Amino acid sequence: MKQTIKYQRASILRRISSSIFDLIIMIIIFALFQSFIVSPLVNVITDYDTLVNTYNQINLNTHLVIIDNTTGSDVLKLVNNEHDKYLIEFYNDNDLGYSLSDYNNLKKDAKLTYNDKEYFLFTFDNASLKYIETTHDNETINSQLQAERTTFYTNLIVKLYGEVFEKNVDLAALSRKIVSYKYLSWTVSLFVSVTITFLLFPMIFKDRATLGKKMFRFQVVNDANGQIIGRFQTFARFIYFTILYVALISFCGMMISLAFGLLVFTGASIVSIVLIFATKKRQTLHDIISHSVVVNVDFNVSQEDKNDIIEITYDDGKVEDYLEGNKEEIEG
Repeated sequence: MKQTIKYQRASILRRISSSIFDLIIMIIIFALFQSFIVSPLVNVITDYDTLVNTYNQINLNTHLVIIDNTTGSDVLKLVNNEHDKYLIEFYNDNDLGYSLSDYNNLKKDAKLTYNDKEYFLFTFDNASLKYIETTHDNETINSQLQAERTTFYTNLIVKLYGEVFEKNVDLAALSRKIVSYKYLSWTVSLFVSVTITFLLFPMIFKDRATLGKKMFRFQVVNDANGQIIGRFQTFARFIYFTILYVALISFCGMMISLAFGLLVFTGASIVSIVLIFATKKRQTLHDIISHSVVVNVDFNVSQEDKNDIIEITYDDGKVEDYLEGNKEEIEG
Protein backbone atom coordinates (compact mmCIF):
# COMPACT_ATOMS: atom_id res chain seq x y z
CA MET A 1 0.00 0.00 0.00
CA LYS A 2 1.29 3.43 -0.90
CA GLN A 3 1.94 5.76 2.03
CA THR A 4 2.72 9.48 1.99
CA ILE A 5 4.81 11.26 4.62
CA LYS A 6 4.95 15.02 4.83
CA TYR A 7 7.86 17.09 6.10
CA GLN A 8 8.76 20.75 6.15
CA ARG A 9 11.73 21.71 4.02
CA ALA A 10 14.80 22.96 5.85
CA SER A 11 15.12 26.73 5.73
CA ILE A 12 18.06 27.72 3.50
CA LEU A 13 19.36 30.27 6.00
CA ARG A 14 19.05 27.85 8.92
CA ARG A 15 20.65 25.04 6.88
CA ILE A 16 23.67 27.21 6.05
CA SER A 17 23.82 28.44 9.66
CA SER A 18 23.85 24.87 10.97
CA SER A 19 26.70 24.04 8.58
CA ILE A 20 28.69 27.03 9.82
CA PHE A 21 28.07 25.93 13.41
CA ASP A 22 29.32 22.42 12.56
CA LEU A 23 32.37 23.91 10.88
CA ILE A 24 33.19 25.89 14.01
CA ILE A 25 32.86 22.73 16.13
CA MET A 26 35.12 20.86 13.70
CA ILE A 27 37.77 23.60 13.85
CA ILE A 28 37.72 23.56 17.66
CA ILE A 29 38.12 19.77 17.73
CA PHE A 30 40.88 20.01 15.10
CA ALA A 31 42.78 22.64 17.11
CA LEU A 32 42.52 20.68 20.38
CA PHE A 33 43.44 17.36 18.82
CA GLN A 34 46.30 18.86 16.82
CA SER A 35 47.76 20.80 19.77
CA PHE A 36 47.46 18.23 22.55
CA ILE A 37 47.55 14.82 20.87
CA VAL A 38 48.69 14.57 17.24
CA SER A 39 51.44 17.18 17.18
CA PRO A 40 53.17 15.93 20.37
CA LEU A 41 52.81 12.32 19.14
CA VAL A 42 54.36 13.14 15.75
CA ASN A 43 57.17 15.02 17.52
CA VAL A 44 57.99 11.94 19.60
CA ILE A 45 57.78 9.44 16.75
CA THR A 46 59.68 11.47 14.15
CA ASP A 47 61.94 13.64 16.36
CA TYR A 48 60.33 16.57 14.58
CA ASP A 49 61.79 19.27 16.83
CA THR A 50 65.35 18.12 16.14
CA LEU A 51 64.69 18.17 12.40
CA VAL A 52 63.28 21.69 12.60
CA ASN A 53 66.21 22.96 14.67
CA THR A 54 68.72 21.48 12.21
CA TYR A 55 66.78 22.91 9.28
CA ASN A 56 66.66 26.35 10.90
CA GLN A 57 70.37 26.37 11.66
CA ILE A 58 71.31 25.45 8.08
CA ASN A 59 69.08 28.26 6.83
CA LEU A 60 70.55 30.79 9.23
CA ASN A 61 74.06 29.81 8.13
CA THR A 62 73.24 30.90 4.58
CA HIS A 63 73.03 34.54 5.77
CA LEU A 64 69.93 34.91 3.60
CA VAL A 65 67.39 33.89 6.23
CA ILE A 66 66.52 35.37 9.61
CA ILE A 67 64.20 34.41 12.46
CA ASP A 68 61.03 36.45 12.71
CA ASN A 69 59.27 36.45 16.10
CA THR A 70 56.86 39.31 15.49
CA THR A 71 53.90 36.91 15.50
CA GLY A 72 54.78 35.44 18.88
CA SER A 73 56.39 32.27 17.52
CA ASP A 74 59.76 32.00 15.81
CA VAL A 75 59.55 31.42 12.07
CA LEU A 76 62.10 31.65 9.29
CA LYS A 77 61.86 34.23 6.54
CA LEU A 78 64.15 35.75 3.95
CA VAL A 79 65.92 38.87 5.18
CA ASN A 80 63.83 41.98 4.69
CA ASN A 81 66.01 44.62 6.34
CA GLU A 82 69.72 45.37 6.42
CA HIS A 83 69.90 43.66 3.02
CA ASP A 84 73.40 44.89 2.25
CA LYS A 85 74.82 43.58 5.54
CA TYR A 86 73.47 40.06 5.00
CA LEU A 87 74.39 39.96 1.32
CA ILE A 88 77.99 40.93 2.10
CA GLU A 89 78.08 38.10 4.67
CA PHE A 90 76.70 35.70 2.05
CA TYR A 91 79.21 36.65 -0.65
CA ASN A 92 82.04 36.29 1.87
CA ASP A 93 80.81 32.86 3.00
CA ASN A 94 78.96 30.63 0.52
CA ASP A 95 79.31 27.26 -1.17
CA LEU A 96 78.28 28.47 -4.62
CA GLY A 97 81.63 29.95 -5.61
CA TYR A 98 80.50 33.57 -5.44
CA SER A 99 82.84 36.30 -4.18
CA LEU A 100 82.35 39.85 -2.96
CA SER A 101 83.53 41.15 -6.33
CA ASP A 102 80.49 39.46 -7.93
CA TYR A 103 78.23 41.41 -5.60
CA ASN A 104 80.06 44.66 -6.36
CA ASN A 105 79.71 44.07 -10.09
CA LEU A 106 75.96 43.63 -9.67
CA LYS A 107 75.82 46.89 -7.75
CA LYS A 108 77.95 48.62 -10.33
CA ASP A 109 75.51 47.81 -13.15
CA ALA A 110 72.27 48.35 -11.19
CA LYS A 111 70.33 51.27 -12.71
CA LEU A 112 66.99 53.02 -12.55
CA THR A 113 65.33 54.47 -15.63
CA TYR A 114 63.09 57.36 -14.66
CA ASN A 115 61.66 59.97 -17.06
CA ASP A 116 63.94 58.63 -19.82
CA LYS A 117 67.03 59.15 -17.67
CA GLU A 118 69.27 56.57 -16.05
CA TYR A 119 70.36 56.75 -12.41
CA PHE A 120 72.78 54.35 -10.75
CA LEU A 121 71.41 52.68 -7.63
CA PHE A 122 74.86 52.55 -6.05
CA THR A 123 77.89 54.82 -6.13
CA PHE A 124 81.50 53.77 -5.51
CA ASP A 125 82.86 55.42 -2.38
CA ASN A 126 86.61 55.97 -2.62
CA ALA A 127 86.99 56.41 1.13
CA SER A 128 85.54 53.02 2.07
CA LEU A 129 86.27 51.37 -1.29
CA LYS A 130 82.68 50.10 -1.34
CA TYR A 131 79.55 50.66 -3.37
CA ILE A 132 77.08 52.64 -1.28
CA GLU A 133 73.47 53.59 -1.90
CA THR A 134 73.06 56.59 -4.18
CA THR A 135 71.18 59.60 -2.88
CA HIS A 136 69.68 62.40 -4.95
CA ASP A 137 68.64 65.95 -4.11
CA ASN A 138 65.29 65.43 -5.78
CA GLU A 139 63.04 63.67 -3.25
CA THR A 140 60.94 62.01 -5.94
CA ILE A 141 63.97 60.54 -7.65
CA ASN A 142 65.44 59.58 -4.29
CA SER A 143 62.24 57.73 -3.43
CA GLN A 144 62.31 55.94 -6.79
CA LEU A 145 65.92 54.92 -6.21
CA GLN A 146 65.07 53.45 -2.80
CA ALA A 147 62.13 51.51 -4.18
CA GLU A 148 64.26 50.12 -7.01
CA ARG A 149 67.01 49.14 -4.58
CA THR A 150 64.48 47.23 -2.46
CA THR A 151 63.42 45.32 -5.57
CA PHE A 152 67.08 44.71 -6.44
CA TYR A 153 67.84 43.30 -2.99
CA THR A 154 64.69 41.19 -2.83
CA ASN A 155 65.11 39.63 -6.27
CA LEU A 156 68.78 38.90 -5.60
CA ILE A 157 68.07 37.25 -2.22
CA VAL A 158 65.29 35.09 -3.67
CA LYS A 159 67.54 34.04 -6.57
CA LEU A 160 70.49 33.20 -4.32
CA TYR A 161 68.38 31.27 -1.82
CA GLY A 162 66.90 29.25 -4.68
CA GLU A 163 70.41 28.33 -5.79
CA VAL A 164 71.42 27.41 -2.23
CA PHE A 165 68.33 25.26 -1.75
CA GLU A 166 68.85 23.49 -5.07
CA LYS A 167 72.49 22.68 -4.31
CA ASN A 168 72.18 21.83 -0.60
CA VAL A 169 70.89 18.25 -0.59
CA ASP A 170 70.53 18.14 3.21
CA LEU A 171 68.45 21.32 3.28
CA ALA A 172 66.10 20.05 0.57
CA ALA A 173 65.74 16.64 2.26
CA LEU A 174 64.99 18.21 5.66
CA SER A 175 62.43 20.52 4.08
CA ARG A 176 60.62 17.58 2.47
CA LYS A 177 60.58 15.64 5.73
CA ILE A 178 59.28 18.57 7.77
CA VAL A 179 56.54 19.33 5.25
CA SER A 180 55.50 15.66 5.03
CA TYR A 181 55.38 15.26 8.83
CA LYS A 182 53.43 18.47 9.25
CA TYR A 183 51.05 17.45 6.47
CA LEU A 184 50.60 14.02 8.07
CA SER A 185 49.86 15.66 11.41
CA TRP A 186 47.26 18.01 9.92
CA THR A 187 45.67 15.21 7.89
CA VAL A 188 45.23 12.96 10.93
CA SER A 189 43.77 15.83 12.98
CA LEU A 190 41.47 16.82 10.14
CA PHE A 191 40.26 13.24 9.67
CA VAL A 192 39.54 12.84 13.40
CA SER A 193 37.75 16.19 13.69
CA VAL A 194 35.64 15.52 10.59
CA THR A 195 34.79 11.99 11.76
CA ILE A 196 33.71 13.17 15.24
CA THR A 197 31.69 16.11 13.91
CA PHE A 198 29.99 14.51 10.91
CA LEU A 199 29.89 10.77 11.75
CA LEU A 200 30.17 10.11 15.48
CA PHE A 201 27.45 12.58 16.53
CA PRO A 202 24.96 11.47 13.82
CA MET A 203 25.60 7.82 14.75
CA ILE A 204 24.83 8.61 18.40
CA PHE A 205 21.73 10.76 17.90
CA LYS A 206 18.52 9.02 16.81
CA ASP A 207 17.65 11.79 14.34
CA ARG A 208 21.07 11.28 12.63
CA ALA A 209 21.83 14.96 13.05
CA THR A 210 25.12 16.71 13.74
CA LEU A 211 25.31 19.12 16.67
CA GLY A 212 24.64 21.99 14.27
CA LYS A 213 21.54 20.30 12.86
CA LYS A 214 20.27 19.46 16.37
CA MET A 215 20.74 23.09 17.40
CA PHE A 216 18.57 24.21 14.48
CA ARG A 217 16.03 21.39 14.98
CA PHE A 218 16.78 19.29 11.89
CA GLN A 219 16.73 15.56 11.24
CA VAL A 220 17.95 13.50 8.29
CA VAL A 221 15.52 11.20 6.47
CA ASN A 222 15.63 8.85 3.50
CA ASP A 223 14.33 10.56 0.35
CA ALA A 224 12.71 7.28 -0.83
CA ASN A 225 10.55 6.36 2.18
CA GLY A 226 10.73 9.35 4.55
CA GLN A 227 12.13 7.30 7.43
CA ILE A 228 15.04 8.54 9.51
CA ILE A 229 18.15 7.12 7.87
CA GLY A 230 19.85 4.12 9.45
CA ARG A 231 23.46 3.81 10.53
CA PHE A 232 24.57 2.30 7.22
CA GLN A 233 23.10 5.19 5.23
CA THR A 234 24.54 7.63 7.77
CA PHE A 235 27.97 6.11 7.19
CA ALA A 236 27.51 6.24 3.40
CA ARG A 237 26.42 9.88 3.65
CA PHE A 238 29.56 10.63 5.66
CA ILE A 239 31.77 8.87 3.10
CA TYR A 240 30.29 10.89 0.25
CA PHE A 241 30.64 14.08 2.29
CA THR A 242 34.27 13.28 3.12
CA ILE A 243 35.20 12.48 -0.48
CA LEU A 244 33.50 15.56 -1.89
CA TYR A 245 34.79 18.14 0.58
CA VAL A 246 37.67 16.81 2.70
CA ALA A 247 39.51 14.26 0.56
CA LEU A 248 39.58 16.68 -2.35
CA ILE A 249 41.51 19.23 -0.27
CA SER A 250 43.95 16.59 0.97
CA PHE A 251 44.53 14.97 -2.42
CA CYS A 252 44.85 18.18 -4.42
CA GLY A 253 46.91 19.78 -1.65
CA MET A 254 49.33 16.84 -1.68
CA MET A 255 49.51 16.34 -5.45
CA ILE A 256 49.29 19.97 -6.61
CA SER A 257 49.06 22.66 -3.93
CA LEU A 258 47.01 23.59 -0.88
CA ALA A 259 45.67 26.63 -2.71
CA PHE A 260 44.34 24.40 -5.50
CA GLY A 261 42.83 22.04 -2.93
CA LEU A 262 41.00 24.92 -1.28
CA LEU A 263 39.84 26.09 -4.70
CA VAL A 264 38.36 22.66 -5.47
CA PHE A 265 36.72 22.56 -2.02
CA THR A 266 35.21 25.99 -2.64
CA GLY A 267 33.88 24.82 -6.01
CA ALA A 268 32.24 21.73 -4.47
CA SER A 269 30.74 23.87 -1.69
CA ILE A 270 29.33 26.37 -4.19
CA VAL A 271 27.74 23.52 -6.19
CA SER A 272 26.06 22.25 -3.00
CA ILE A 273 24.80 25.72 -2.07
CA VAL A 274 23.39 26.19 -5.59
CA LEU A 275 21.67 22.80 -5.35
CA ILE A 276 20.04 23.81 -2.05
CA PHE A 277 18.40 26.69 -3.90
CA ALA A 278 17.66 24.69 -7.05
CA THR A 279 16.25 21.41 -5.69
CA LYS A 280 12.73 21.07 -4.33
CA LYS A 281 13.92 19.12 -1.29
CA ARG A 282 16.86 21.51 -0.75
CA GLN A 283 19.45 18.79 -1.03
CA THR A 284 23.18 19.32 -1.22
CA LEU A 285 25.43 17.29 -3.50
CA HIS A 286 26.15 14.66 -0.84
CA ASP A 287 22.42 14.57 0.08
CA ILE A 288 21.52 13.68 -3.50
CA ILE A 289 24.20 10.99 -3.81
CA SER A 290 23.31 9.40 -0.48
CA HIS A 291 19.51 9.70 -1.05
CA SER A 292 18.94 11.73 2.11
CA VAL A 293 17.01 14.88 2.97
CA VAL A 294 17.41 17.33 5.83
CA VAL A 295 14.01 18.33 7.24
CA ASN A 296 12.59 20.17 10.22
CA VAL A 297 11.82 18.21 13.37
CA ASP A 298 8.96 20.51 14.46
CA PHE A 299 6.27 20.59 11.80
CA ASN A 300 2.58 21.45 11.73
CA VAL A 301 1.04 20.97 8.27
CA SER A 302 -1.84 23.36 8.88
CA GLN A 303 0.48 26.21 9.77
CA GLU A 304 3.00 25.83 6.97
CA ASP A 305 3.16 27.20 3.45
CA LYS A 306 2.45 24.43 0.92
CA ASN A 307 5.64 25.37 -0.93
CA ASP A 308 7.66 24.35 2.12
CA ILE A 309 6.08 20.89 2.35
CA ILE A 310 7.94 17.82 1.10
CA GLU A 311 5.77 14.80 0.29
CA ILE A 312 7.49 11.42 0.13
CA THR A 313 5.34 8.57 -1.22
CA TYR A 314 6.40 4.96 -0.82
CA ASP A 315 4.98 1.44 -0.80
CA ASP A 316 5.09 -0.15 2.64
CA GLY A 317 4.73 -3.63 1.05
CA LYS A 318 2.07 -4.97 3.44
CA VAL A 319 0.32 -8.15 2.16
CA GLU A 320 -3.10 -7.27 3.57
CA ASP A 321 -3.12 -4.06 1.58
CA TYR A 322 -2.61 -6.02 -1.63
CA LEU A 323 -5.43 -8.48 -0.67
CA GLU A 324 -7.81 -5.63 0.17
CA GLY A 325 -7.13 -3.95 -3.14
CA ASN A 326 -7.76 -7.18 -5.07
CA LYS A 327 -10.67 -8.53 -2.97
CA GLU A 328 -13.18 -8.89 -5.84
CA GLU A 329 -10.72 -10.69 -8.06
CA ILE A 330 -9.88 -13.15 -5.30
CA GLU A 331 -13.55 -13.80 -4.38
CA GLY A 332 -14.45 -14.34 -8.05
